[in-house]
Amino acid sequence: MKHQWICKHTEGARRVLLFFNGWGQDSRAIARLSCPQDTDVVMFYAYHSEGDFDFSSLAGYPQREVAAWSMGVWYASRLKALQDVQPTRTVALCGTPWPIDDRYGIPRAVFDATLAGLSPRSVEKFAMRMEGGVAAYRQSPLSQPGSRSFEDVRSELEWWHRQCLSQGEEPLTLGWQKALVGLSDAIFPPENQLRAWQRAGVQPCSQAQLPHDPFSSFGSWDQVFDF
Repeated sequence: MKHQWICKHTEGARRVLLFFNGWGQDSRAIARLSCPQDTDVVMFYAYHSEGDFDFSSLAGYPQREVAAWSMGVWYASRLKALQDVQPTRTVALCGTPWPIDDRYGIPRAVFDATLAGLSPRSVEKFAMRMEGGVAAYRQSPLSQPGSRSFEDVRSELEWWHRQCLSQGEEPLTLGWQKALVGLSDAIFPPENQLRAWQRAGVQPCSQAQLPHDPFSSFGSWDQVFDF
């Protein structure tokens, strides 16, 4: 897992936001979001890569909050290091703790087909579906060149496939306080998201007419946590 500080104050920050990004993503996904004052933001991504983030370094922040999007919800749900972080707020966006599942996530056949047919063009089409169509995609930061190669993105998807299908019924280590379900989500079926959060005991879910990528509807990190 790699990390990148999106906002980092030299001193005085009392709050840190931990953001777990989705598959194949980089900082473009959250480029629209402004950083609050006195707040640091660190993004986690490329989960198949080795990383060296020291979660104990967050102990000095009085407020520690977690947001996860899409496949990042699975990762954060099972990251044991977050137990020591003891986040004060946790929000999940357009994803579930069971991302490859016929009832609680992306149907297995759909995920398998996505992986089998992956190409640079199919990755772009996937992004269009995430944004809710071609017009929205063209206005999105995701339409701009990213920092990750196709080979890297493919390796991560293969990693997700192995990890999610090998976990079985492993218990979650992070409890979610809020979940946002995009009713126009073309990646995670909304009905599966609703079932998943009922299973996880997160009720009621917030529901909005949003695509899989909800960040075009937010202008700041505060709005992400306060939906």
